[in-house]
Amino acid sequence: MPRNKIWQGPSKAEMQEGISLIEYEANMLTASYEALSHHDGAPSIRNMALESFLVHVRALLEFFEKDHSKRYITNKRSDHTVISQDFGYGPLKLSEIDDLTRKRLNKDLAHIDYARVQRKKQAIDKGWNVISLHETLRQRLDDFFQHVNNT
Repeated sequence: MPRNKIWQGPSKAEMQEGISLIEYEANMLTASYEALSHHDGAPSIRNMALESFLVHVRALLEFFEKDHSKRYITNKRSDHTVISQDFGYGPLKLSEIDDLTRKRLNKDLAHIDYARVQRKKQAIDKGWNVISLHETLRQRLDDFFQHVNNT
């Protein structure tokens, strides 16, 4: 079996595409946050906006926190995840986001499991701290884009 190899990183063209992807994530984070903030209608529509928001939160957490040394290529899988470190920014652990929220993002958002009920009971307000998540990520995004524009 071949040994894992460290990926050498993205090309300049891939990095330009990566910036476009992060801009999309940032725009969707804000759009879904605003939809949540101004929605008074059916619970199913609110849940769709919430789940969209959380998907973008999860993607951006990986972008900011993943370390390039964890990327590898094997004969079965390549990891070409766009990460902030590709642009000389980070990785940064977002300490404002607690472990229970992280666990819920990783498990509850896209997995149906019995432990979801227990995690929901452990959550302080049994919901998501949408305002804090949005503020934390918007600040990091602003810092990241300022960094990219200055390099």
